[in-house]
Amino acid sequence: MKYFFLFFSGGLYLSACQSLNSTKNISHKPHPIPPSGFVQERLLQITKQGVNRFPHLSKDNQYMLFVSSERSKHQHSQVYMLDLSTQQEKRITFQDGQLINPQFIDNSQQIVYESTTDEDKEFPYLVRKYSTSKLQPPLSNNTVDLLRPILPIEGFEIYKSDREGYSIERLTNSLHFDGTSSILNKNELLISSLNHDQIDVYKLVKRRNKWQRIQISNSPHHEIQAQEHKTTKKMAWVELQKDFLYSNIVIGDLRGKGTIRIDEGIHYSLAPQWHPDGDFVLFTSNMAEYDNYELFVYDLKERCIKRLTYFSTMELDPIFSPDGKYIYFSSNLQGTHQIFRTAFHPPKSCTTLTSSAKMEP
Repeated sequence: MKYFFLFFSGGLYLSACQSLNSTKNISHKPHPIPPSGFVQERLLQITKQGVNRFPHLSKDNQYMLFVSSERSKHQHSQVYMLDLSTQQEKRITFQDGQLINPQFIDNSQQIVYESTTDEDKEFPYLVRKYSTSKLQPPLSNNTVDLLRPILPIEGFEIYKSDREGYSIERLTNSLHFDGTSSILNKNELLISSLNHDQIDVYKLVKRRNKWQRIQISNSPHHEIQAQEHKTTKKMAWVELQKDFLYSNIVIGDLRGKGTIRIDEGIHYSLAPQWHPDGDFVLFTSNMAEYDNYELFVYDLKERCIKRLTYFSTMELDPIFSPDGKYIYFSSNLQGTHQIFRTAFHPPKSCTTLTSSAKMEP
């Protein structure tokens, strides 16, 4: 319980039992003014060393996995585990390449994550091929930085290990991209995979000690970041336009039955996450401003979007706590991305956007 941020009339104030130990000159454009009656929930800063993203909590709310880079002892991204009660952290991975999206499985005794460490060595020409491709969306630098980990620019594969970092098992072994995984149970995952220039959703199933993939989506669009609600079995996923020019959140059946696109327009909505009670889908989007990603929820009962943050910074990687009382996310409010926590109290009013975000030419 170190840092709290309060939002009053468009200003950001720090209320803390100690000041931030940083000499970096932090400069952001003014925060947008929220609508009348909106109250910004207080933020608790969880991390402060390095650059930190992709939080994920254990079912008992005791531990948090996250990815940390640009530290004094390493520059590459690595998985860490933080004990939220003692604030003691433990480094789990020791590898090169990019690493994203760590998650607990099997009562928090094992973890799953995605890494480029093997494909960077097996197929180094692919990095050059995709990084120099002419198929690049006309986006701001911030948008490219956000999309880069989930697009087939690097060859991510999916790995599993115990929570100490040992007994590493590679779950996928296909060319190009396997990623945006979500855990169904210890023997089943939802993943997205690139095949013949198309990203579809697959179920990765362990059968007789072998991991097999079963394709469960097939549409003209790319489909990534699929999430299944544990009780209702409803699906939420990101529908990414074929040329990567925009994306929207879709709820329904991945085979195309009874689907609802919860947002429309030329912008990027990403990282859908179900609330435990199934009444809300949390996500990040630049629908209000092209270079500014904020947090939103879709209210399934009222069938509308509600905006949760009004900052001028990048709020990414949102997740609900297992009890649904809190949201954890990454933000560069203090210059570098850190993990924050805020209470979840959805606004009573729906958000009205006058127009879709204009993308940078």
